[in-house]
Amino acid sequence: MRYNLQNMIQARPDSTPALKLLQRRNHGPRMAHAAMAAGAMAANLGAVAAGLIDVQQMPLYDRVIVAAATATTNPITFFTVPSGSGTGISGVKQIWDTNLTQAARLEAPRSFMVRAVRFYVEPDIAQSDLVNLYKNYVLALIVGDKQYQLAPIWFFPQGGGAYSNGNLTTARLADTTAQQFIANGAPDPNAINVIAENLAVKIEQGENFRVELQGNSFTTATAGGTTFGVGLNMRCVLDGVLSRQVQ
Repeated sequence: MRYNLQNMIQARPDSTPALKLLQRRNHGPRMAHAAMAAGAMAANLGAVAAGLIDVQQMPLYDRVIVAAATATTNPITFFTVPSGSGTGISGVKQIWDTNLTQAARLEAPRSFMVRAVRFYVEPDIAQSDLVNLYKNYVLALIVGDKQYQLAPIWFFPQGGGAYSNGNLTTARLADTTAQQFIANGAPDPNAINVIAENLAVKIEQGENFRVELQGNSFTTATAGGTTFGVGLNMRCVLDGVLSRQVQ
């Protein structure tokens, strides 16, 4: 009878035929037993790893762009257009625009615990556009059919981004509302609105979720002139804990 050593070790790591076969292949008794033990451990680890969960502090993020001199939608929606589709900064959305791989849900088998909502705007945004966002919209995290964290946009500071104390350009000095960098809150990771641990929002596997800016439409500032409108380049970040199967 011919034996397949690997299958014999995985099926019955203490079997006599497998042990004898190892000894015949120029292994001494001690080496044969060590090889059998290693094979059994590998087989057991393979079975266990399939059910293990990898838990990481890792954000979910998504970008929405509105061009200059363009009316905003109501609502403005995040996390409904995955990577490979929609509009990013260079064609369809890529990893620098979103890490969502499916529309409005997590890739299976994954779940997410939201500990903070962070709303980021690119620092070259026209001041009038950020002011209009504040005046006209509120932000809501929606999981399933339920709204969470409904509040004005300034309630969700970005906690990161560009910071500079340099000089304004000549063109910017001519701006009627001269500015250099502008942000939704201080660029400090401690300056975010953290959800209490016992109130963290759970997104289960296969559960629909999205973030909406809800309110009134407005037209973004025009490019050039004295307004220097560049449109809205916004990112919403769900800061928290991602659970996924070990690979």
